Amino acid sequence: MSGQFELSKKSSGFYLFNFLDSDGQVILMSQLYQNKSGAEAGIALVKAHIAQKTDIECRISSQGSGYFVLKTSNNEILGRSNVYGSMPALSKAFELLQDLALGAPIVDLTNTNNKEKR
Repeated sequence: MSGQFELSKKSSGFYLFNFLDSDGQVILMSQLYQNKSGAEAGIALVKAHIAQKTDIECRISSQGSGYFVLKTSNNEILGRSNVYGSMPALSKAFELLQDLALGAPIVDLTNTNNKEKR
C-alpha cells in the first residue's frame, strides 16, 4: 500500500495539500497557506506529528458524524479528515494516515505542466 501528499494552488492564490490513500481517497485535508513553502512546511509537520497519537483529536460534526483533526503541540490544526459514519471507519482512516504518511511522496500540482513527485 502507498499514499501520497498532493500539493496544489487554488484559484484564490492560496496553497493547500491533501493526503490520499492508495485508492486516491482523501484522508487528510490541510488548512490554506499563503505560500507554497508554508504548505510544504505543513506536510513536514504532519509527518513529524503523525506518530504522536496525542496530537489527534476526534470530533463530532453538526450532523453527528465523526472526523479527526491532527494538531501540533501548541494546538495549531495541521489538517482534518473527511467525516465518517462510524468510529471503525474513522479509526481505519487514521491508521492509514499513520501507516502511509511518513514515507509518502509529495506530488506537486502547483505547476500543471510539470507534475513533480518528491
